Amino acid sequence: MLSTAQLSNVLALPEQEVVQRGLLSLVEKELRLSEETIAAIRERYDVFSKEQLRQAIAERRIPSHPAWEDYMVWKNKEKHIERLGELVSGSEVGSAVHVPAAGYPSAISASIVWPEQ
Repeated sequence: MLSTAQLSNVLALPEQEVVQRGLLSLVEKELRLSEETIAAIRERYDVFSKEQLRQAIAERRIPSHPAWEDYMVWKNKEKHIERLGELVSGSEVGSAVHVPAAGYPSAISASIVWPEQ
């Protein structure tokens, strides 16, 4: 099994930095996956916001099933993005991770800029 000590040796980085980069990479992946899910829902219903989706459901312009479930997924993904942003903003490298405003498309899901050594 790979250990942080082994990876630290191979990369010539302190173990703490290896752990920090790994955590931030996981956050970046979670942000990207959440944004991709929201983008797919946007495209599926040709709407820009979850409010537009809700309105289209209410006005019966689109069938409520599975649109209502997609609306709930969208809402939950936005909350997930928000929680991740709160976690990252409290970290040392928090300003280096771009967390998009919930509900708005982003060309960059998350970009990490590592401090120079």
